[in-house]
Amino acid sequence: MEAGFGEAQAIREKTLGPEHLAVAQTTFSLGVALWRVGRPAEAEPLLRQTLAFDRRDKKEPDAPLLWASNALGRMKAELGDLDGLEASFKEALAIAPKVAEATHLHHL
Repeated sequence: MEAGFGEAQAIREKTLGPEHLAVAQTTFSLGVALWRVGRPAEAEPLLRQTLAFDRRDKKEPDAPLLWASNALGRMKAELGDLDGLEASFKEALAIAPKVAEATHLHHL
């Protein structure tokens, strides 16, 4: 599994550059996949990397930041880390209205 995502990420970084959203999306997808197959210790750094990527040089958050915050919170809940769950969900709740406004989701 990691080989396929790793290869995709390497190709995207080479083709699009490391700052491209597609690179962050691949990192996020690998983190979620690892979490889903019961490898949270490997998933967490990738989800945090997605959060760091999305925060870099942006004035407003966008959907990948919301998705990564939510996924990290859900993973923390499954691991029994209630403090981590609370922190991740508070972040997700704080940015959700901004994401909705920026992506026009509030009109749905």
